[in-house]
Amino acid sequence: MLRDHLRADPCRSTRVRLAELLCTVGDDADRDEVLAQMRLAEDDQERAGIAYALGARFTPRVFVTLRALLRDERADPRLRAGAAHALGRKLDHRTPHRFAELLRGSNWRLQPDWLDTLVTSTL
Repeated sequence: MLRDHLRADPCRSTRVRLAELLCTVGDDADRDEVLAQMRLAEDDQERAGIAYALGARFTPRVFVTLRALLRDERADPRLRAGAAHALGRKLDHRTPHRFAELLRGSNWRLQPDWLDTLVTSTL
């Protein structure tokens, strides 16, 4: 139901808030719809808001998409800022992530996908 509203609502601000809601409480199908909606959005401010929302539904696929937006020098600065902010949402929970400490002595096969993707990637 919310996905239908995300596609159909005429208000950009409402679509961004719906994207945030879907990324916060939704599932992977909701995330896929939000990704699609970000690509379809014609307004860069809306795309930036949706990119930021994706930070709440962090998966390797979202990481790759946000990283590509961040690296795209032709992209609107607001969109790149939204992508950077989304990546920061995962990394900033008031306690900095120290990858060496997270991984030292741990079974790397049991690490979450997002951590494996982040450790093996560069921004």
